[in-house]
Amino acid sequence: MTGRKQIPLFARQDAADHIKTKFGYAIREPSQFWDLPVLSIQAVEQPFDLFGTAVVPIPVVHGKHIILGYRIGQLAYLTDVSAIPESSFELLEDLDVLLIDCLRQQPHPTHINVEQSLALIARIAAKQSVMIHMTHELEYMSLAEKLPKNVQVGYDGLKLTCN
Repeated sequence: MTGRKQIPLFARQDAADHIKTKFGYAIREPSQFWDLPVLSIQAVEQPFDLFGTAVVPIPVVHGKHIILGYRIGQLAYLTDVSAIPESSFELLEDLDVLLIDCLRQQPHPTHINVEQSLALIARIAAKQSVMIHMTHELEYMSLAEKLPKNVQVGYDGLKLTCN
């Protein structure tokens, strides 16, 4: 089969080291066998280029750990978030689209809930926000009916347009 390529992973150095320890079997060069994932990992702290597009790492908190969200042009992707450091908010200014964690209604130690997600959405003030990374505990229509018009519930297969 043609078109098989190594999937790049980008992470902070400490997260990259952790991934290598836990999933080292998948960090490998392509070969004739594709029975396991074929991944490469690159530690990042500063903006980098991916396929001709600038990607800006955004430090966020996931429980007790600092991890990265990413800004790609006018879109930001923030999943596995329990808090956003004050210094990261300047990296989230003037967004067209914000994709943001929203695990469930109840508080959780490593993810923001609906109330926290809506508060961050209001503070960041992107033109459009999409709640992502939800459990089955959130019912799509029930939640969607309660959201401001510029906020939507994400779903598998959702397609977004962003400059």
